[in-house]
Amino acid sequence: SALDAQPADKSTVSTPAKIGDLAALAGRVVAYAAGSAGAAAPTSGDLQTLGVKNLMAQIDGTTPSTLGLVNSGLKAVTPDALPGLNLAQIQTMATAAAKLRNLASASSILTDANRPAADAVNADGTPKAGAPLTVDEFRALGMAVDNGPSNVKLLNEVFNARPNFASVSELGKINALNLVDIVNRVMRQADADVKPENAPAAITVAELTTLGLSSTGANADVNAASLSAFMAALKARAPTDVDTLAELKSIGSAARAAQAKIMAYAERQSSGAVAQAGSDSITPVAQDFADMGVVGVGKYASATPDRPDAMPEGLFAVLSALATSAVNGTRAATAELVQGIVDSASKLLGLADGVANVPAAAPTLEDYRLLG
Repeated sequence: SALDAQPADKSTVSTPAKIGDLAALAGRVVAYAAGSAGAAAPTSGDLQTLGVKNLMAQIDGTTPSTLGLVNSGLKAVTPDALPGLNLAQIQTMATAAAKLRNLASASSILTDANRPAADAVNADGTPKAGAPLTVDEFRALGMAVDNGPSNVKLLNEVFNARPNFASVSELGKINALNLVDIVNRVMRQADADVKPENAPAAITVAELTTLGLSSTGANADVNAASLSAFMAALKARAPTDVDTLAELKSIGSAARAAQAKIMAYAERQSSGAVAQAGSDSITPVAQDFADMGVVGVGKYASATPDRPDAMPEGLFAVLSALATSAVNGTRAATAELVQGIVDSASKLLGLADGVANVPAAAPTLEDYRLLG
C-alpha cells in the first residue's frame, strides 16, 4: 500500500534499492506497532516517506506535533489486526490526530451550526478546523468509544473543550483522563431505562469535572450533594438529550436547583398543609421533580377534591408528605429518597380508588413511614 502512495514520477521507487528501502521502512513501522524489542518509533519523515499525509508539526513551542498520537495509535493495534495493518489505516490515524489537535486547540466549543462535516477539508487536503472525528477515526487511535451517534458527538465536544492539545497528545494521556469511558458511561446511564442490562457503574463528580462540568461554587453544574439527582436526571433522558456539554451543564444545574428546593421545602414545612399552586416560590412544582430525575409524580393527574387550584392528586400527595414534620430535609436529600416518597404516594392513591379490593402493590408499613 505504500507503493501506491508514492509520487507519480516514481522517483522514490525508480531502483530496486529504493524499493527495498521502502519495504524495510514499512517493516520497521510494523515492528514498532508489534512492540518488537529495539524497534524505534517512526519519525514524521518515516511516515511521510511511506505516503502518510496530514501529519502536523509542533508549533508555538507548546502545541505538540501529532506524531505522538499517531505512534500511540500504532501501538494500540491488536495482535489480531496487525497482519492487516496498511497505509490507509495509518492515514486514518494521521487524519484523526490532526482533527483532534484542531479540536483541542480551539478557543471555544463550536456550535452544531458552525461545525464542519466530518469529511470537510481545506484546499490543501487537511481537515477543516472543528471537523469532528468519526467512530472509526477514534477507534483507529485506540479509543474504544461505543458506536452510537451521541457517544461520538459528546466525545468530540469533550476534546473541543480541552484547554490545549498537550493534555491529550498521546493515547496514554487520554486514557489517564478516562475520557472515553466516562462518555460511554454517561450515554449508558441515559439509556438505562430502556437498556438496564447496560447500566454503568457510578460516575463521580471528579469524572464529570474532567468532562468539562463545574463542581464548585454557588452555581456549580454538579456537586457531591446533587450527584444523585444528576444521575437520575440523566436516566430520565435519551442519549440525544445529553450529547453536548451545554445540555449536560443545563441538566446538572436544573437537578441541583430542584434538589435544593425540594430538600428545603421538606426541612421548612411541618404542618402537612400544602399552599395553593402558584401562591409562593418555595413549594415545589411537577417540573422540579422532573428536573431531579424523579418520575411518577404525574401518574395521578386528576384534580385533588376540595382544592380550588385543582392541583393533581399525585403532586398533592407527595407535597403533603414532604410537608409533614416526620419528613425533613435529610429524608429528601437524594433522588432515590424522593423517588421512594413518590412511589409510596402512588401506592396509596392506587389503594384509594373507591373499589373494595387490595391491589398487588398495596402500601406497606414502610410506605406509610416514608409518607410521614
